[in-house]
Amino acid sequence: MIFVGTILFSFSLFGKIIGLCMLANSFFNIYILFKYPGYEDAQRNYAMSDIKDYLSANPAFAQQVVSLSTAATTTILAAAASNNSNSDQSNDKKTAPPSSFTI
Repeated sequence: MIFVGTILFSFSLFGKIIGLCMLANSFFNIYILFKYPGYEDAQRNYAMSDIKDYLSANPAFAQQVVSLSTAATTTILAAAASNNSNSDQSNDKKTAPPSSFTI
């Protein structure tokens, strides 16, 4: 929020007003985190329980996420391994990294 707030200062008067509001909100959040250190852990636990509840209610979605992430990881590791083997065989040939991964 601090980054976006500072970017808004380059816009018109409305951007400066919104930027000041975002910076004030950011500093208020920092104050709350220092004043009440248990707040961050409570928010994290609350969010994790929501995620666990959603995934337990939707096991098909959870399985789809696991299979897609496994496929993406496998594709990335295979591309990295092929790039490493190509560079080991010939240092004068430069291979470009894959432009996109298909799952």
